[in-house]
Amino acid sequence: MAKVVKKKPATPRTKPAKAPANPLTPKDATSAEPTRPTEPAAVLALLLSLGNQRDQATLYANSYCEYQEAQANIAANGAVAANPRTGAPMDNPYLKVRDKAEAKLLAMGRRMKTEGLW
Repeated sequence: MAKVVKKKPATPRTKPAKAPANPLTPKDATSAEPTRPTEPAAVLALLLSLGNQRDQATLYANSYCEYQEAQANIAANGAVAANPRTGAPMDNPYLKVRDKAEAKLLAMGRRMKTEGLW
């Protein structure tokens, strides 16, 4: 017959130890990335303060915010999403939005001063 062992209640000595924190991971997730402006007005103000022309800065700011919004949607929902009507898997529509905005940013980026955005 097997011997029955009673479990003792946890005491400070028998409590399991927590895993040590990973030293490579920052304690605050937001501290890993610099804060970037997300509103078109803030992006436009930053671009104008760098000496860019207003018309080019407006186009760049709108494309930048469009790119950031699409990137956030892809990060939240993944590259493959369910079709709203049928439920079948399909490419996330924001992939196309992101790619078009990125193409605009690359075309304009060579002649723009964009320090602080990226």
